[in-house]
Amino acid sequence: MIVKAFKYLFLLALGAVILMPSCKEDDEVMERVRLFRPVELSTNFEGTTVEITWLPIRGASGYDVDLSKDSLLFENIVESFSSVQSAKITIPDLEGGSRYSVRVKALSEEEQFNSHFAELTFVTPTENILYQITGDDIGATDVRITWDPSKVVTHIVITSESGTPVEFEITEAEKAAGEKLCEGLEGETNYTAAIFNGEIRRGVAVFKTLIDISGATVVYPEDDLREILTTEGGGVFVLMPGDYTQSSGAVTFTKSTALKAFNAADKPIIHLLIDIDGPGTYLFQDIEFSGFTVDEDGNLDETSRESYVLRINGNTDAEELTLKNCVVKNYDRSLIRGTSGGAVASITIDGCYIEDVTSGNNEFLDFRSCAVNEFVITNTTFTKSSNSRHFLRCDNIAGFEGQQILIENCTFYKVATPANRILYIRTLENKVTLRNNVFSEMGEAEYVVNDPATGFPEMDYNYYHNAVNLSDDELNGPNTLINNTQSPFAGDPEAGDFSIDFNSPIRNSGQGGRPMGDPRWVN
Repeated sequence: MIVKAFKYLFLLALGAVILMPSCKEDDEVMERVRLFRPVELSTNFEGTTVEITWLPIRGASGYDVDLSKDSLLFENIVESFSSVQSAKITIPDLEGGSRYSVRVKALSEEEQFNSHFAELTFVTPTENILYQITGDDIGATDVRITWDPSKVVTHIVITSESGTPVEFEITEAEKAAGEKLCEGLEGETNYTAAIFNGEIRRGVAVFKTLIDISGATVVYPEDDLREILTTEGGGVFVLMPGDYTQSSGAVTFTKSTALKAFNAADKPIIHLLIDIDGPGTYLFQDIEFSGFTVDEDGNLDETSRESYVLRINGNTDAEELTLKNCVVKNYDRSLIRGTSGGAVASITIDGCYIEDVTSGNNEFLDFRSCAVNEFVITNTTFTKSSNSRHFLRCDNIAGFEGQQILIENCTFYKVATPANRILYIRTLENKVTLRNNVFSEMGEAEYVVNDPATGFPEMDYNYYHNAVNLSDDELNGPNTLINNTQSPFAGDPEAGDFSIDFNSPIRNSGQGGRPMGDPRWVN
């Protein structure tokens, strides 16, 4: 009986041994037959067209691909592709700046052995299908917008800096041509144009309309500019591009005057000394002032220079005097001279480039007897100027006090050298603010600010390079930067290139993390 029991136990154990390898072998077959999920999913972009690639899976007969407009939820499938025969797929014309997810699985000859999905999420690049807006596209009251005609679009929205958006529907013919003329704009205005497909923005461009010349005197390079301005004595003048070599010398304005370029990108070059001797407002915009004189035969004489750019005389009682986006070169004595009395409520110098002015014996900005309530000097480059005297001089004038001076985001290179003054301010209760500026190769130039108002002057967030007296001045605030070992410029400042190195602290060490110096050099 015992022998028989052992016999049965032996047979059961033998059966178990035989059966166990059989189950393991089935599991191994299952693992070998189920395909691996695709690996190394990656994306490559050309605009908003995406190429999705992965490593080929051995034994796969193809791949299923789903594209969803969400983040790995796959609840908003926008494209599905079945039995893709290669380990990559290209999906064109997605929405720019949008998040998508893709999933891929390898297909077996038998569905139950398909792989699991491999998943990846990505964001498409921001697209811009608009072509650059050039000078020929821009008018005073209209602009021609062009784009890639292969892209789907519905309308354009144009917005001014301070106005409401204006929508322009795109016709079928315009879609096919890839261009639309948008009319009804205002002259001399900055605009932003955006092109859409429904609610999806597909591109953006900025532009500035030309001057609306209605009501203005239009002047051409072949005209005698000095004679025209002298005859009129003031008014609005629009100068066409070119070098005005018919005449040079002094012109006097006795009433409100505006001199503007017709095309800001192609500045007219004039050779004048301008006297201001009357009330009103005076604007000089997008003009290049050249101090080189013109002889009787219309030839440019680079050995002879005009003394001043602007001279304020005793009859002046002006509200505003503005130099905006101008270039000034090669004058002998002063940018603005105010030594004969007169008064100006506000003087603004903004967005200008000024080189080799005041090589003679005068202050660069000379206000010994002209009362100026406010100076605003911003976003401007001053180079190799004020070589013999002070950069800004304001003397004490009886009964005049509380003058405000702001110098912000300017670049100074070899100014008020070798040992003159950037500031020589002697007005009573003055309020001087100097911030976010770059000073380089300033020799022994210094600050002199007498009789300031309480809490002034404010001098902080400025960068100094080889400016020993300026950088050591006790007026500097705690956010001053000093570097005397390396030039702050990546370009060649002697050639007029003040570009800032990409890694320079100048890019983000100004007040509020903003750049220092003239913004045009931080790109």
